[in-house]
Amino acid sequence: MGDPASAEAALKESLVLSPDRLEAMINLGKLYLETGRLADARSVLARAVNRNRRSTLAIHSLGMVAYRSGDYETAEGLFRRAQELDPANVT
Repeated sequence: MGDPASAEAALKESLVLSPDRLEAMINLGKLYLETGRLADARSVLARAVNRNRRSTLAIHSLGMVAYRSGDYETAEGLFRRAQELDPANVT
């Protein structure tokens, strides 16, 4: 991974300029997930899912946060929801 701090700063700046930008929310959430900041990941990815309830990428990413947090029941529900929305394209 490159420089997580620089990536975080760029993604946060993107969200300052466009607060509802789904791609930036998902990428920031995934960055937090990969750097072990699960509470931050959950917060930003929940916001992404609320922004677009049909985004399989946002839903699946939030499921990964639940899974890594040990909340397997929530993770299973989120993974199932993503699969139901788009059975051919679950990340």
